[in-house]
Amino acid sequence: MAKFNFNNFKESLSGLTKRAKNIKAKRSDSSRYSKGKRSATSDQSLGWRIAKYGFIGLLTFFVVCVISGGSLFAYYISSVPKLTENKLQSTSSSKIYDANGSLIADLGAEKRESASTDEIPTTLVNAITSIEDKRFFTHRGIDVYRIMGAAVNNLRRSSTQGGSTLDQQLIKLAYFSTNTSDQTLKRKSQEIWLSLQMERQFTKQEILTFYVNKVYMGNGYYGMKTAAKSYFGKDLSDLSVAQAALLAGIPQAPTQYDPYANPDAAKKRRNTVLSEMYEDKNISKEEYEQAKATDVSDGLLPLTKKASYELYLDNYIKQVIEQVSTDANADIYSAGLDVYTNLNPDIQKYIWNVYNTNDYVYYPNDSLQVASTIIDALGKAIGKALDKAIVYGTGTKMPLGIVTRLVQAAQPETYSATARPWADLHESHIITGTGAAGLNLFKEILTNSGVIENDYIEDGLVWLMNKKTHDKIKIQSLDKNTNALIVAGMNNTMPLINGDIIELSFIPDDNIVFGYLPAYLLAQRAGTEIGQSEHVRFIQDQTVFKGIARYDGKPAIAEAFGVLTISSAAPTTTVTFPTDTAN
Repeated sequence: MAKFNFNNFKESLSGLTKRAKNIKAKRSDSSRYSKGKRSATSDQSLGWRIAKYGFIGLLTFFVVCVISGGSLFAYYISSVPKLTENKLQSTSSSKIYDANGSLIADLGAEKRESASTDEIPTTLVNAITSIEDKRFFTHRGIDVYRIMGAAVNNLRRSSTQGGSTLDQQLIKLAYFSTNTSDQTLKRKSQEIWLSLQMERQFTKQEILTFYVNKVYMGNGYYGMKTAAKSYFGKDLSDLSVAQAALLAGIPQAPTQYDPYANPDAAKKRRNTVLSEMYEDKNISKEEYEQAKATDVSDGLLPLTKKASYELYLDNYIKQVIEQVSTDANADIYSAGLDVYTNLNPDIQKYIWNVYNTNDYVYYPNDSLQVASTIIDALGKAIGKALDKAIVYGTGTKMPLGIVTRLVQAAQPETYSATARPWADLHESHIITGTGAAGLNLFKEILTNSGVIENDYIEDGLVWLMNKKTHDKIKIQSLDKNTNALIVAGMNNTMPLINGDIIELSFIPDDNIVFGYLPAYLLAQRAGTEIGQSEHVRFIQDQTVFKGIARYDGKPAIAEAFGVLTISSAAPTTTVTFPTDTAN
């Protein structure tokens, strides 16, 4: 090979330079003939500059996006929960509490039997990884290829495809909600970070074992070992290929793929798992065809559910489960909920014993049906006592009643300085009737109703009276119009004036308390409590139940209320509140 001659290269370069100068001079001479025209070289130079600046712009935009995304990711993971082995092992069972806040049921806590790593057969491992995470043993917590594939699929199709690895699914089960609405960018960032950290702290075998023991398998069972024993009466190592594929497919949608409730959907899901296993060469064609031809109910035991709560709570818990499913659209066994109820376990146990033993009632046969309304009765009793306090309450250990406030002639020492300015209403709003009848009675009621001030309250006008007083008003209207009975009776409204008529038995005869009910302020201090005693009426062999409710209230706008009579007697301003008894 000839050697490179630098001197010859310099001479050649010098010659080229001279020729370039001559060309430049010639171009200069002829420039006046080509004025206004651009050369191809100039166009190329411009295109190059545009491309260069465009590339720089794109590169800058990319760098800004990376920096911004990295900063946002760092912000999200700054509040990431701590990764612990205990959290990865625990279940997401729901807990139900009684009215006192005490735990009465832990759904799923006793339906879980953990498997060790050496108990998990290769067939089950292959089934899980084939359907959930094909590259589980090669990635480090996240699968970039799967994420990109899912993104492309979601852009091309209307259906969505997830890119979560088995690691991410485990983190989701351990730390986050599985609801679609909770799949935020922050939660996804934290999920990815925890997955990466988990890969650093635990082996693949340990992670897979966590997953096998963590997943919800339907019907209140947690973990695949529990499901294998409950569904098939087998250890994991004794599962057939078809059974292993069935279990591997359930965690994606435990209710939908329940082999008892939805056998067709369960079979379709199982066959999908088998197809993936065959495609991944984890099973032979013969094993695939044989397993696919196996009925989904093959080896399936009758479904039995062992309750994790006392027997006397069974009917109540069933109602709670149904209500959670209806109102919250959630499966209580897998949602990891804390459900608070108004149940009094002592009363529930007592009633159950009354129904299911002969210690209290002798039942002639098992066909006799019984029911209890004790909670309703107590609720009605509490409601009646509250109504009475709203109208006539003393303000001591009970709300301040409407009538009690109207009677007050002097401002109480305890009256708040920031409240509505005090007004003496004992003469203007306490109205004694004349004993008028017929049309004159309604004219009198209409005239006297003008004393109340609604302060822009448009709705909520009420007329409180007992049934006897209400009947008198009906009769008086009937004297003038035979159709008034329909108006005053069926509609329960005050004739001519309007406003709802509410019958309250404790209001004395001929007394009517009226006004705008929204002007009364009522607050409940705590929840309703129910207590019981078997000793108060021991001689009578009776159990006494007591309902306790703590309320406070007062007329926020006292001028919005009044009291009148339809007779010539003065209105009743005080009533007796009975003391607590065992009756």
